[in-house]
Amino acid sequence: MGTLESSELPVRSALFPLTELSLIAQVVAELVPQKELQPMAFSVMPLVWSIGSVFGPILGGALASPAKRYPKLFGENEFLIRFPFALPNLVAAVLFCIGVTTGVLFLRVRERRVFLKIGLTK
Repeated sequence: MGTLESSELPVRSALFPLTELSLIAQVVAELVPQKELQPMAFSVMPLVWSIGSVFGPILGGALASPAKRYPKLFGENEFLIRFPFALPNLVAAVLFCIGVTTGVLFLRVRERRVFLKIGLTK
């Protein structure tokens, strides 16, 4: 028998996407302050999620094992030969960093109380 923590892991893994959805819903609510436009904005969320669910694996599969698939470009690169899944992960990390940087620089936060509670701002 496993410990309580190890038995909770599948439940926490299954609930993790729900936290992402609630965060996305909060961002959409902040970006669209007009109440009459929020239903249209929230209806776009599943579309964007579905597009990402389709194109994410396609991009990852196209970039996997680049030394074998694209020998003229990556055939001599020892790092990509040794780690065939490094390129899709690096591309995903770069896209993630671009998204975080864009959010930090261009999203306005209307209420700073939330951040004051957790100690992120003064």
